[in-house]
Amino acid sequence: AHRQAGTIVAFDLDVPDARRPADGRLSLAIREAALRHGLLLRPLAETVYWMPPLATDETTLDALVDRTCQAIADVLG
Repeated sequence: AHRQAGTIVAFDLDVPDARRPADGRLSLAIREAALRHGLLLRPLAETVYWMPPLATDETTLDALVDRTCQAIADVLG
């Protein structure tokens, strides 16, 4: 599920226990993976937030989606 208000977008990850990091710190692991992909994300538990500027173009938004997916895949496999 996702929610959007203005340029704030939030979506929840449905992560089975077996795929969570061993230390249980899913949001920290996703944040660290995102930083490796050049993104600064603010996940809280299973919720990931994007807060791009209003003037963000479509190419940049596409890159945001791609890099976020890569970061999540890095953590969850």
